[in-house]
Amino acid sequence: MASAKKEETDLFDLAKDLVKNWYIVLPCLILSGIIGVIVALWIRPVYQVDALLQIENKNNKGPAAAMMGGIGNLFASSSPAETEIELIKSRQVIGDAVDKMRLQYYAIPTRKLQRLLHKEGRMELNQLEIPWKNIPEEDRGKPWYAVVKDSLTFKLLDHNNKLVIDNCNAKETYKVPYAGDSVTFSVLRMDVKKGQRFALTKVDRLDAIDAFRESFTIKEKGKKTGILEFSFQDIYPDRATEILNEIANTYLRQNVERSNAEAQKTLDFLEKQLPEVKGQMDSAMIRFNNYRNRVGSVDINAETRIVLERRNKLQQDLLLLQQKKQDAVRLFQPEHPTIKTYEEQENALKRELASNTNETKKLPATQQEVLKLSNEVELTKAMYTSLLNNIQQLKLVSAGEVGSVRIIDFAEQVTKPSKPKKKIILLAALFLGFLLGATLVAIKSKFSNGIRDAHFIE
Repeated sequence: MASAKKEETDLFDLAKDLVKNWYIVLPCLILSGIIGVIVALWIRPVYQVDALLQIENKNNKGPAAAMMGGIGNLFASSSPAETEIELIKSRQVIGDAVDKMRLQYYAIPTRKLQRLLHKEGRMELNQLEIPWKNIPEEDRGKPWYAVVKDSLTFKLLDHNNKLVIDNCNAKETYKVPYAGDSVTFSVLRMDVKKGQRFALTKVDRLDAIDAFRESFTIKEKGKKTGILEFSFQDIYPDRATEILNEIANTYLRQNVERSNAEAQKTLDFLEKQLPEVKGQMDSAMIRFNNYRNRVGSVDINAETRIVLERRNKLQQDLLLLQQKKQDAVRLFQPEHPTIKTYEEQENALKRELASNTNETKKLPATQQEVLKLSNEVELTKAMYTSLLNNIQQLKLVSAGEVGSVRIIDFAEQVTKPSKPKKKIILLAALFLGFLLGATLVAIKSKFSNGIRDAHFIE
């Protein structure tokens, strides 16, 4: 109890000291408040935009998959969201967006008062190619400058503030001699006023990609939902929207191209096989016709016809099964149950085919030859027809391929910045100012020589 009362007394004494020394605390609060306001104004507003993508399961593509039949399994994939996230973060996707949105170029306003007043203007570069190899090493990488003359024209200065181009127009591209080579320069867009000044730089492509990743986040919403949320932060809300939509469209385009590449690769292979299979069919028909012309009409009895039809049916079934097995081998390991099932069915068909071959040996020689040649014709016809069907199906699938990604929500321009949190900055500054004032009061009280406790006098 005594300890609690002592703590209450200490706090009460501290409060009295703070009130008594208000002339110390109040200036600290005012000073910290001013600093907080300046910091809140100095930090450039940052806007965050979001977009949503869905990773679809290509195992279930509706009518297209049904139309393709067995060969559709060749393109079945179910990439987890983690894989897609890493693909989106790759240089292939982000690098394309960096190149298209000119994110290697920076035009940074330099007027400090205009920055505090949020009237510093805006300039975005389309091109800035400087022959750094012809410039002294100590000057390489230093910023160049653009000084605005009016809302449409400005002058370009080099790193030593020497005039390079006068009366530049924002809508033109300039290529002028410089340091034994040439400088290429153009502006993408600008919103400026007379007298504003910008520091111009170009960073390496890899550095631009790394800087982009710091402002870009992507995550899966929920668990195993297949819904990916993109977020990007930038000081300009319209540019942030354009950049994020470009990332989404770039990934969507590359996803479709990747799917089409798989289909096109198989299509090219099948089209190369088509002339060979057609040649085999034509040769089989020629041999069959030549034999019929040489021996004349051969009467094929009912028993021979049954054997022939049975053999053709077995060979076509075997051909179809081997195609399915070949497609499955691309997707599964050899020990997978699907592969094992196909192998068992294939062996069963081969045994039946061998049994059918023994039956044909019991037929007369002429009928055996007719049976053999007609079987070759039917088999090559079936192969040629199947090949044509697969080629047509692949062409239809390739033409209608939409990839495994669907954009649910495009990024939309926002009006309120996500950073800085001005109220939080101001409250934090006031709190620190109060702590500073309380510390000064405590130090003053500690070194005071007066008597503070009436009980001490008693």
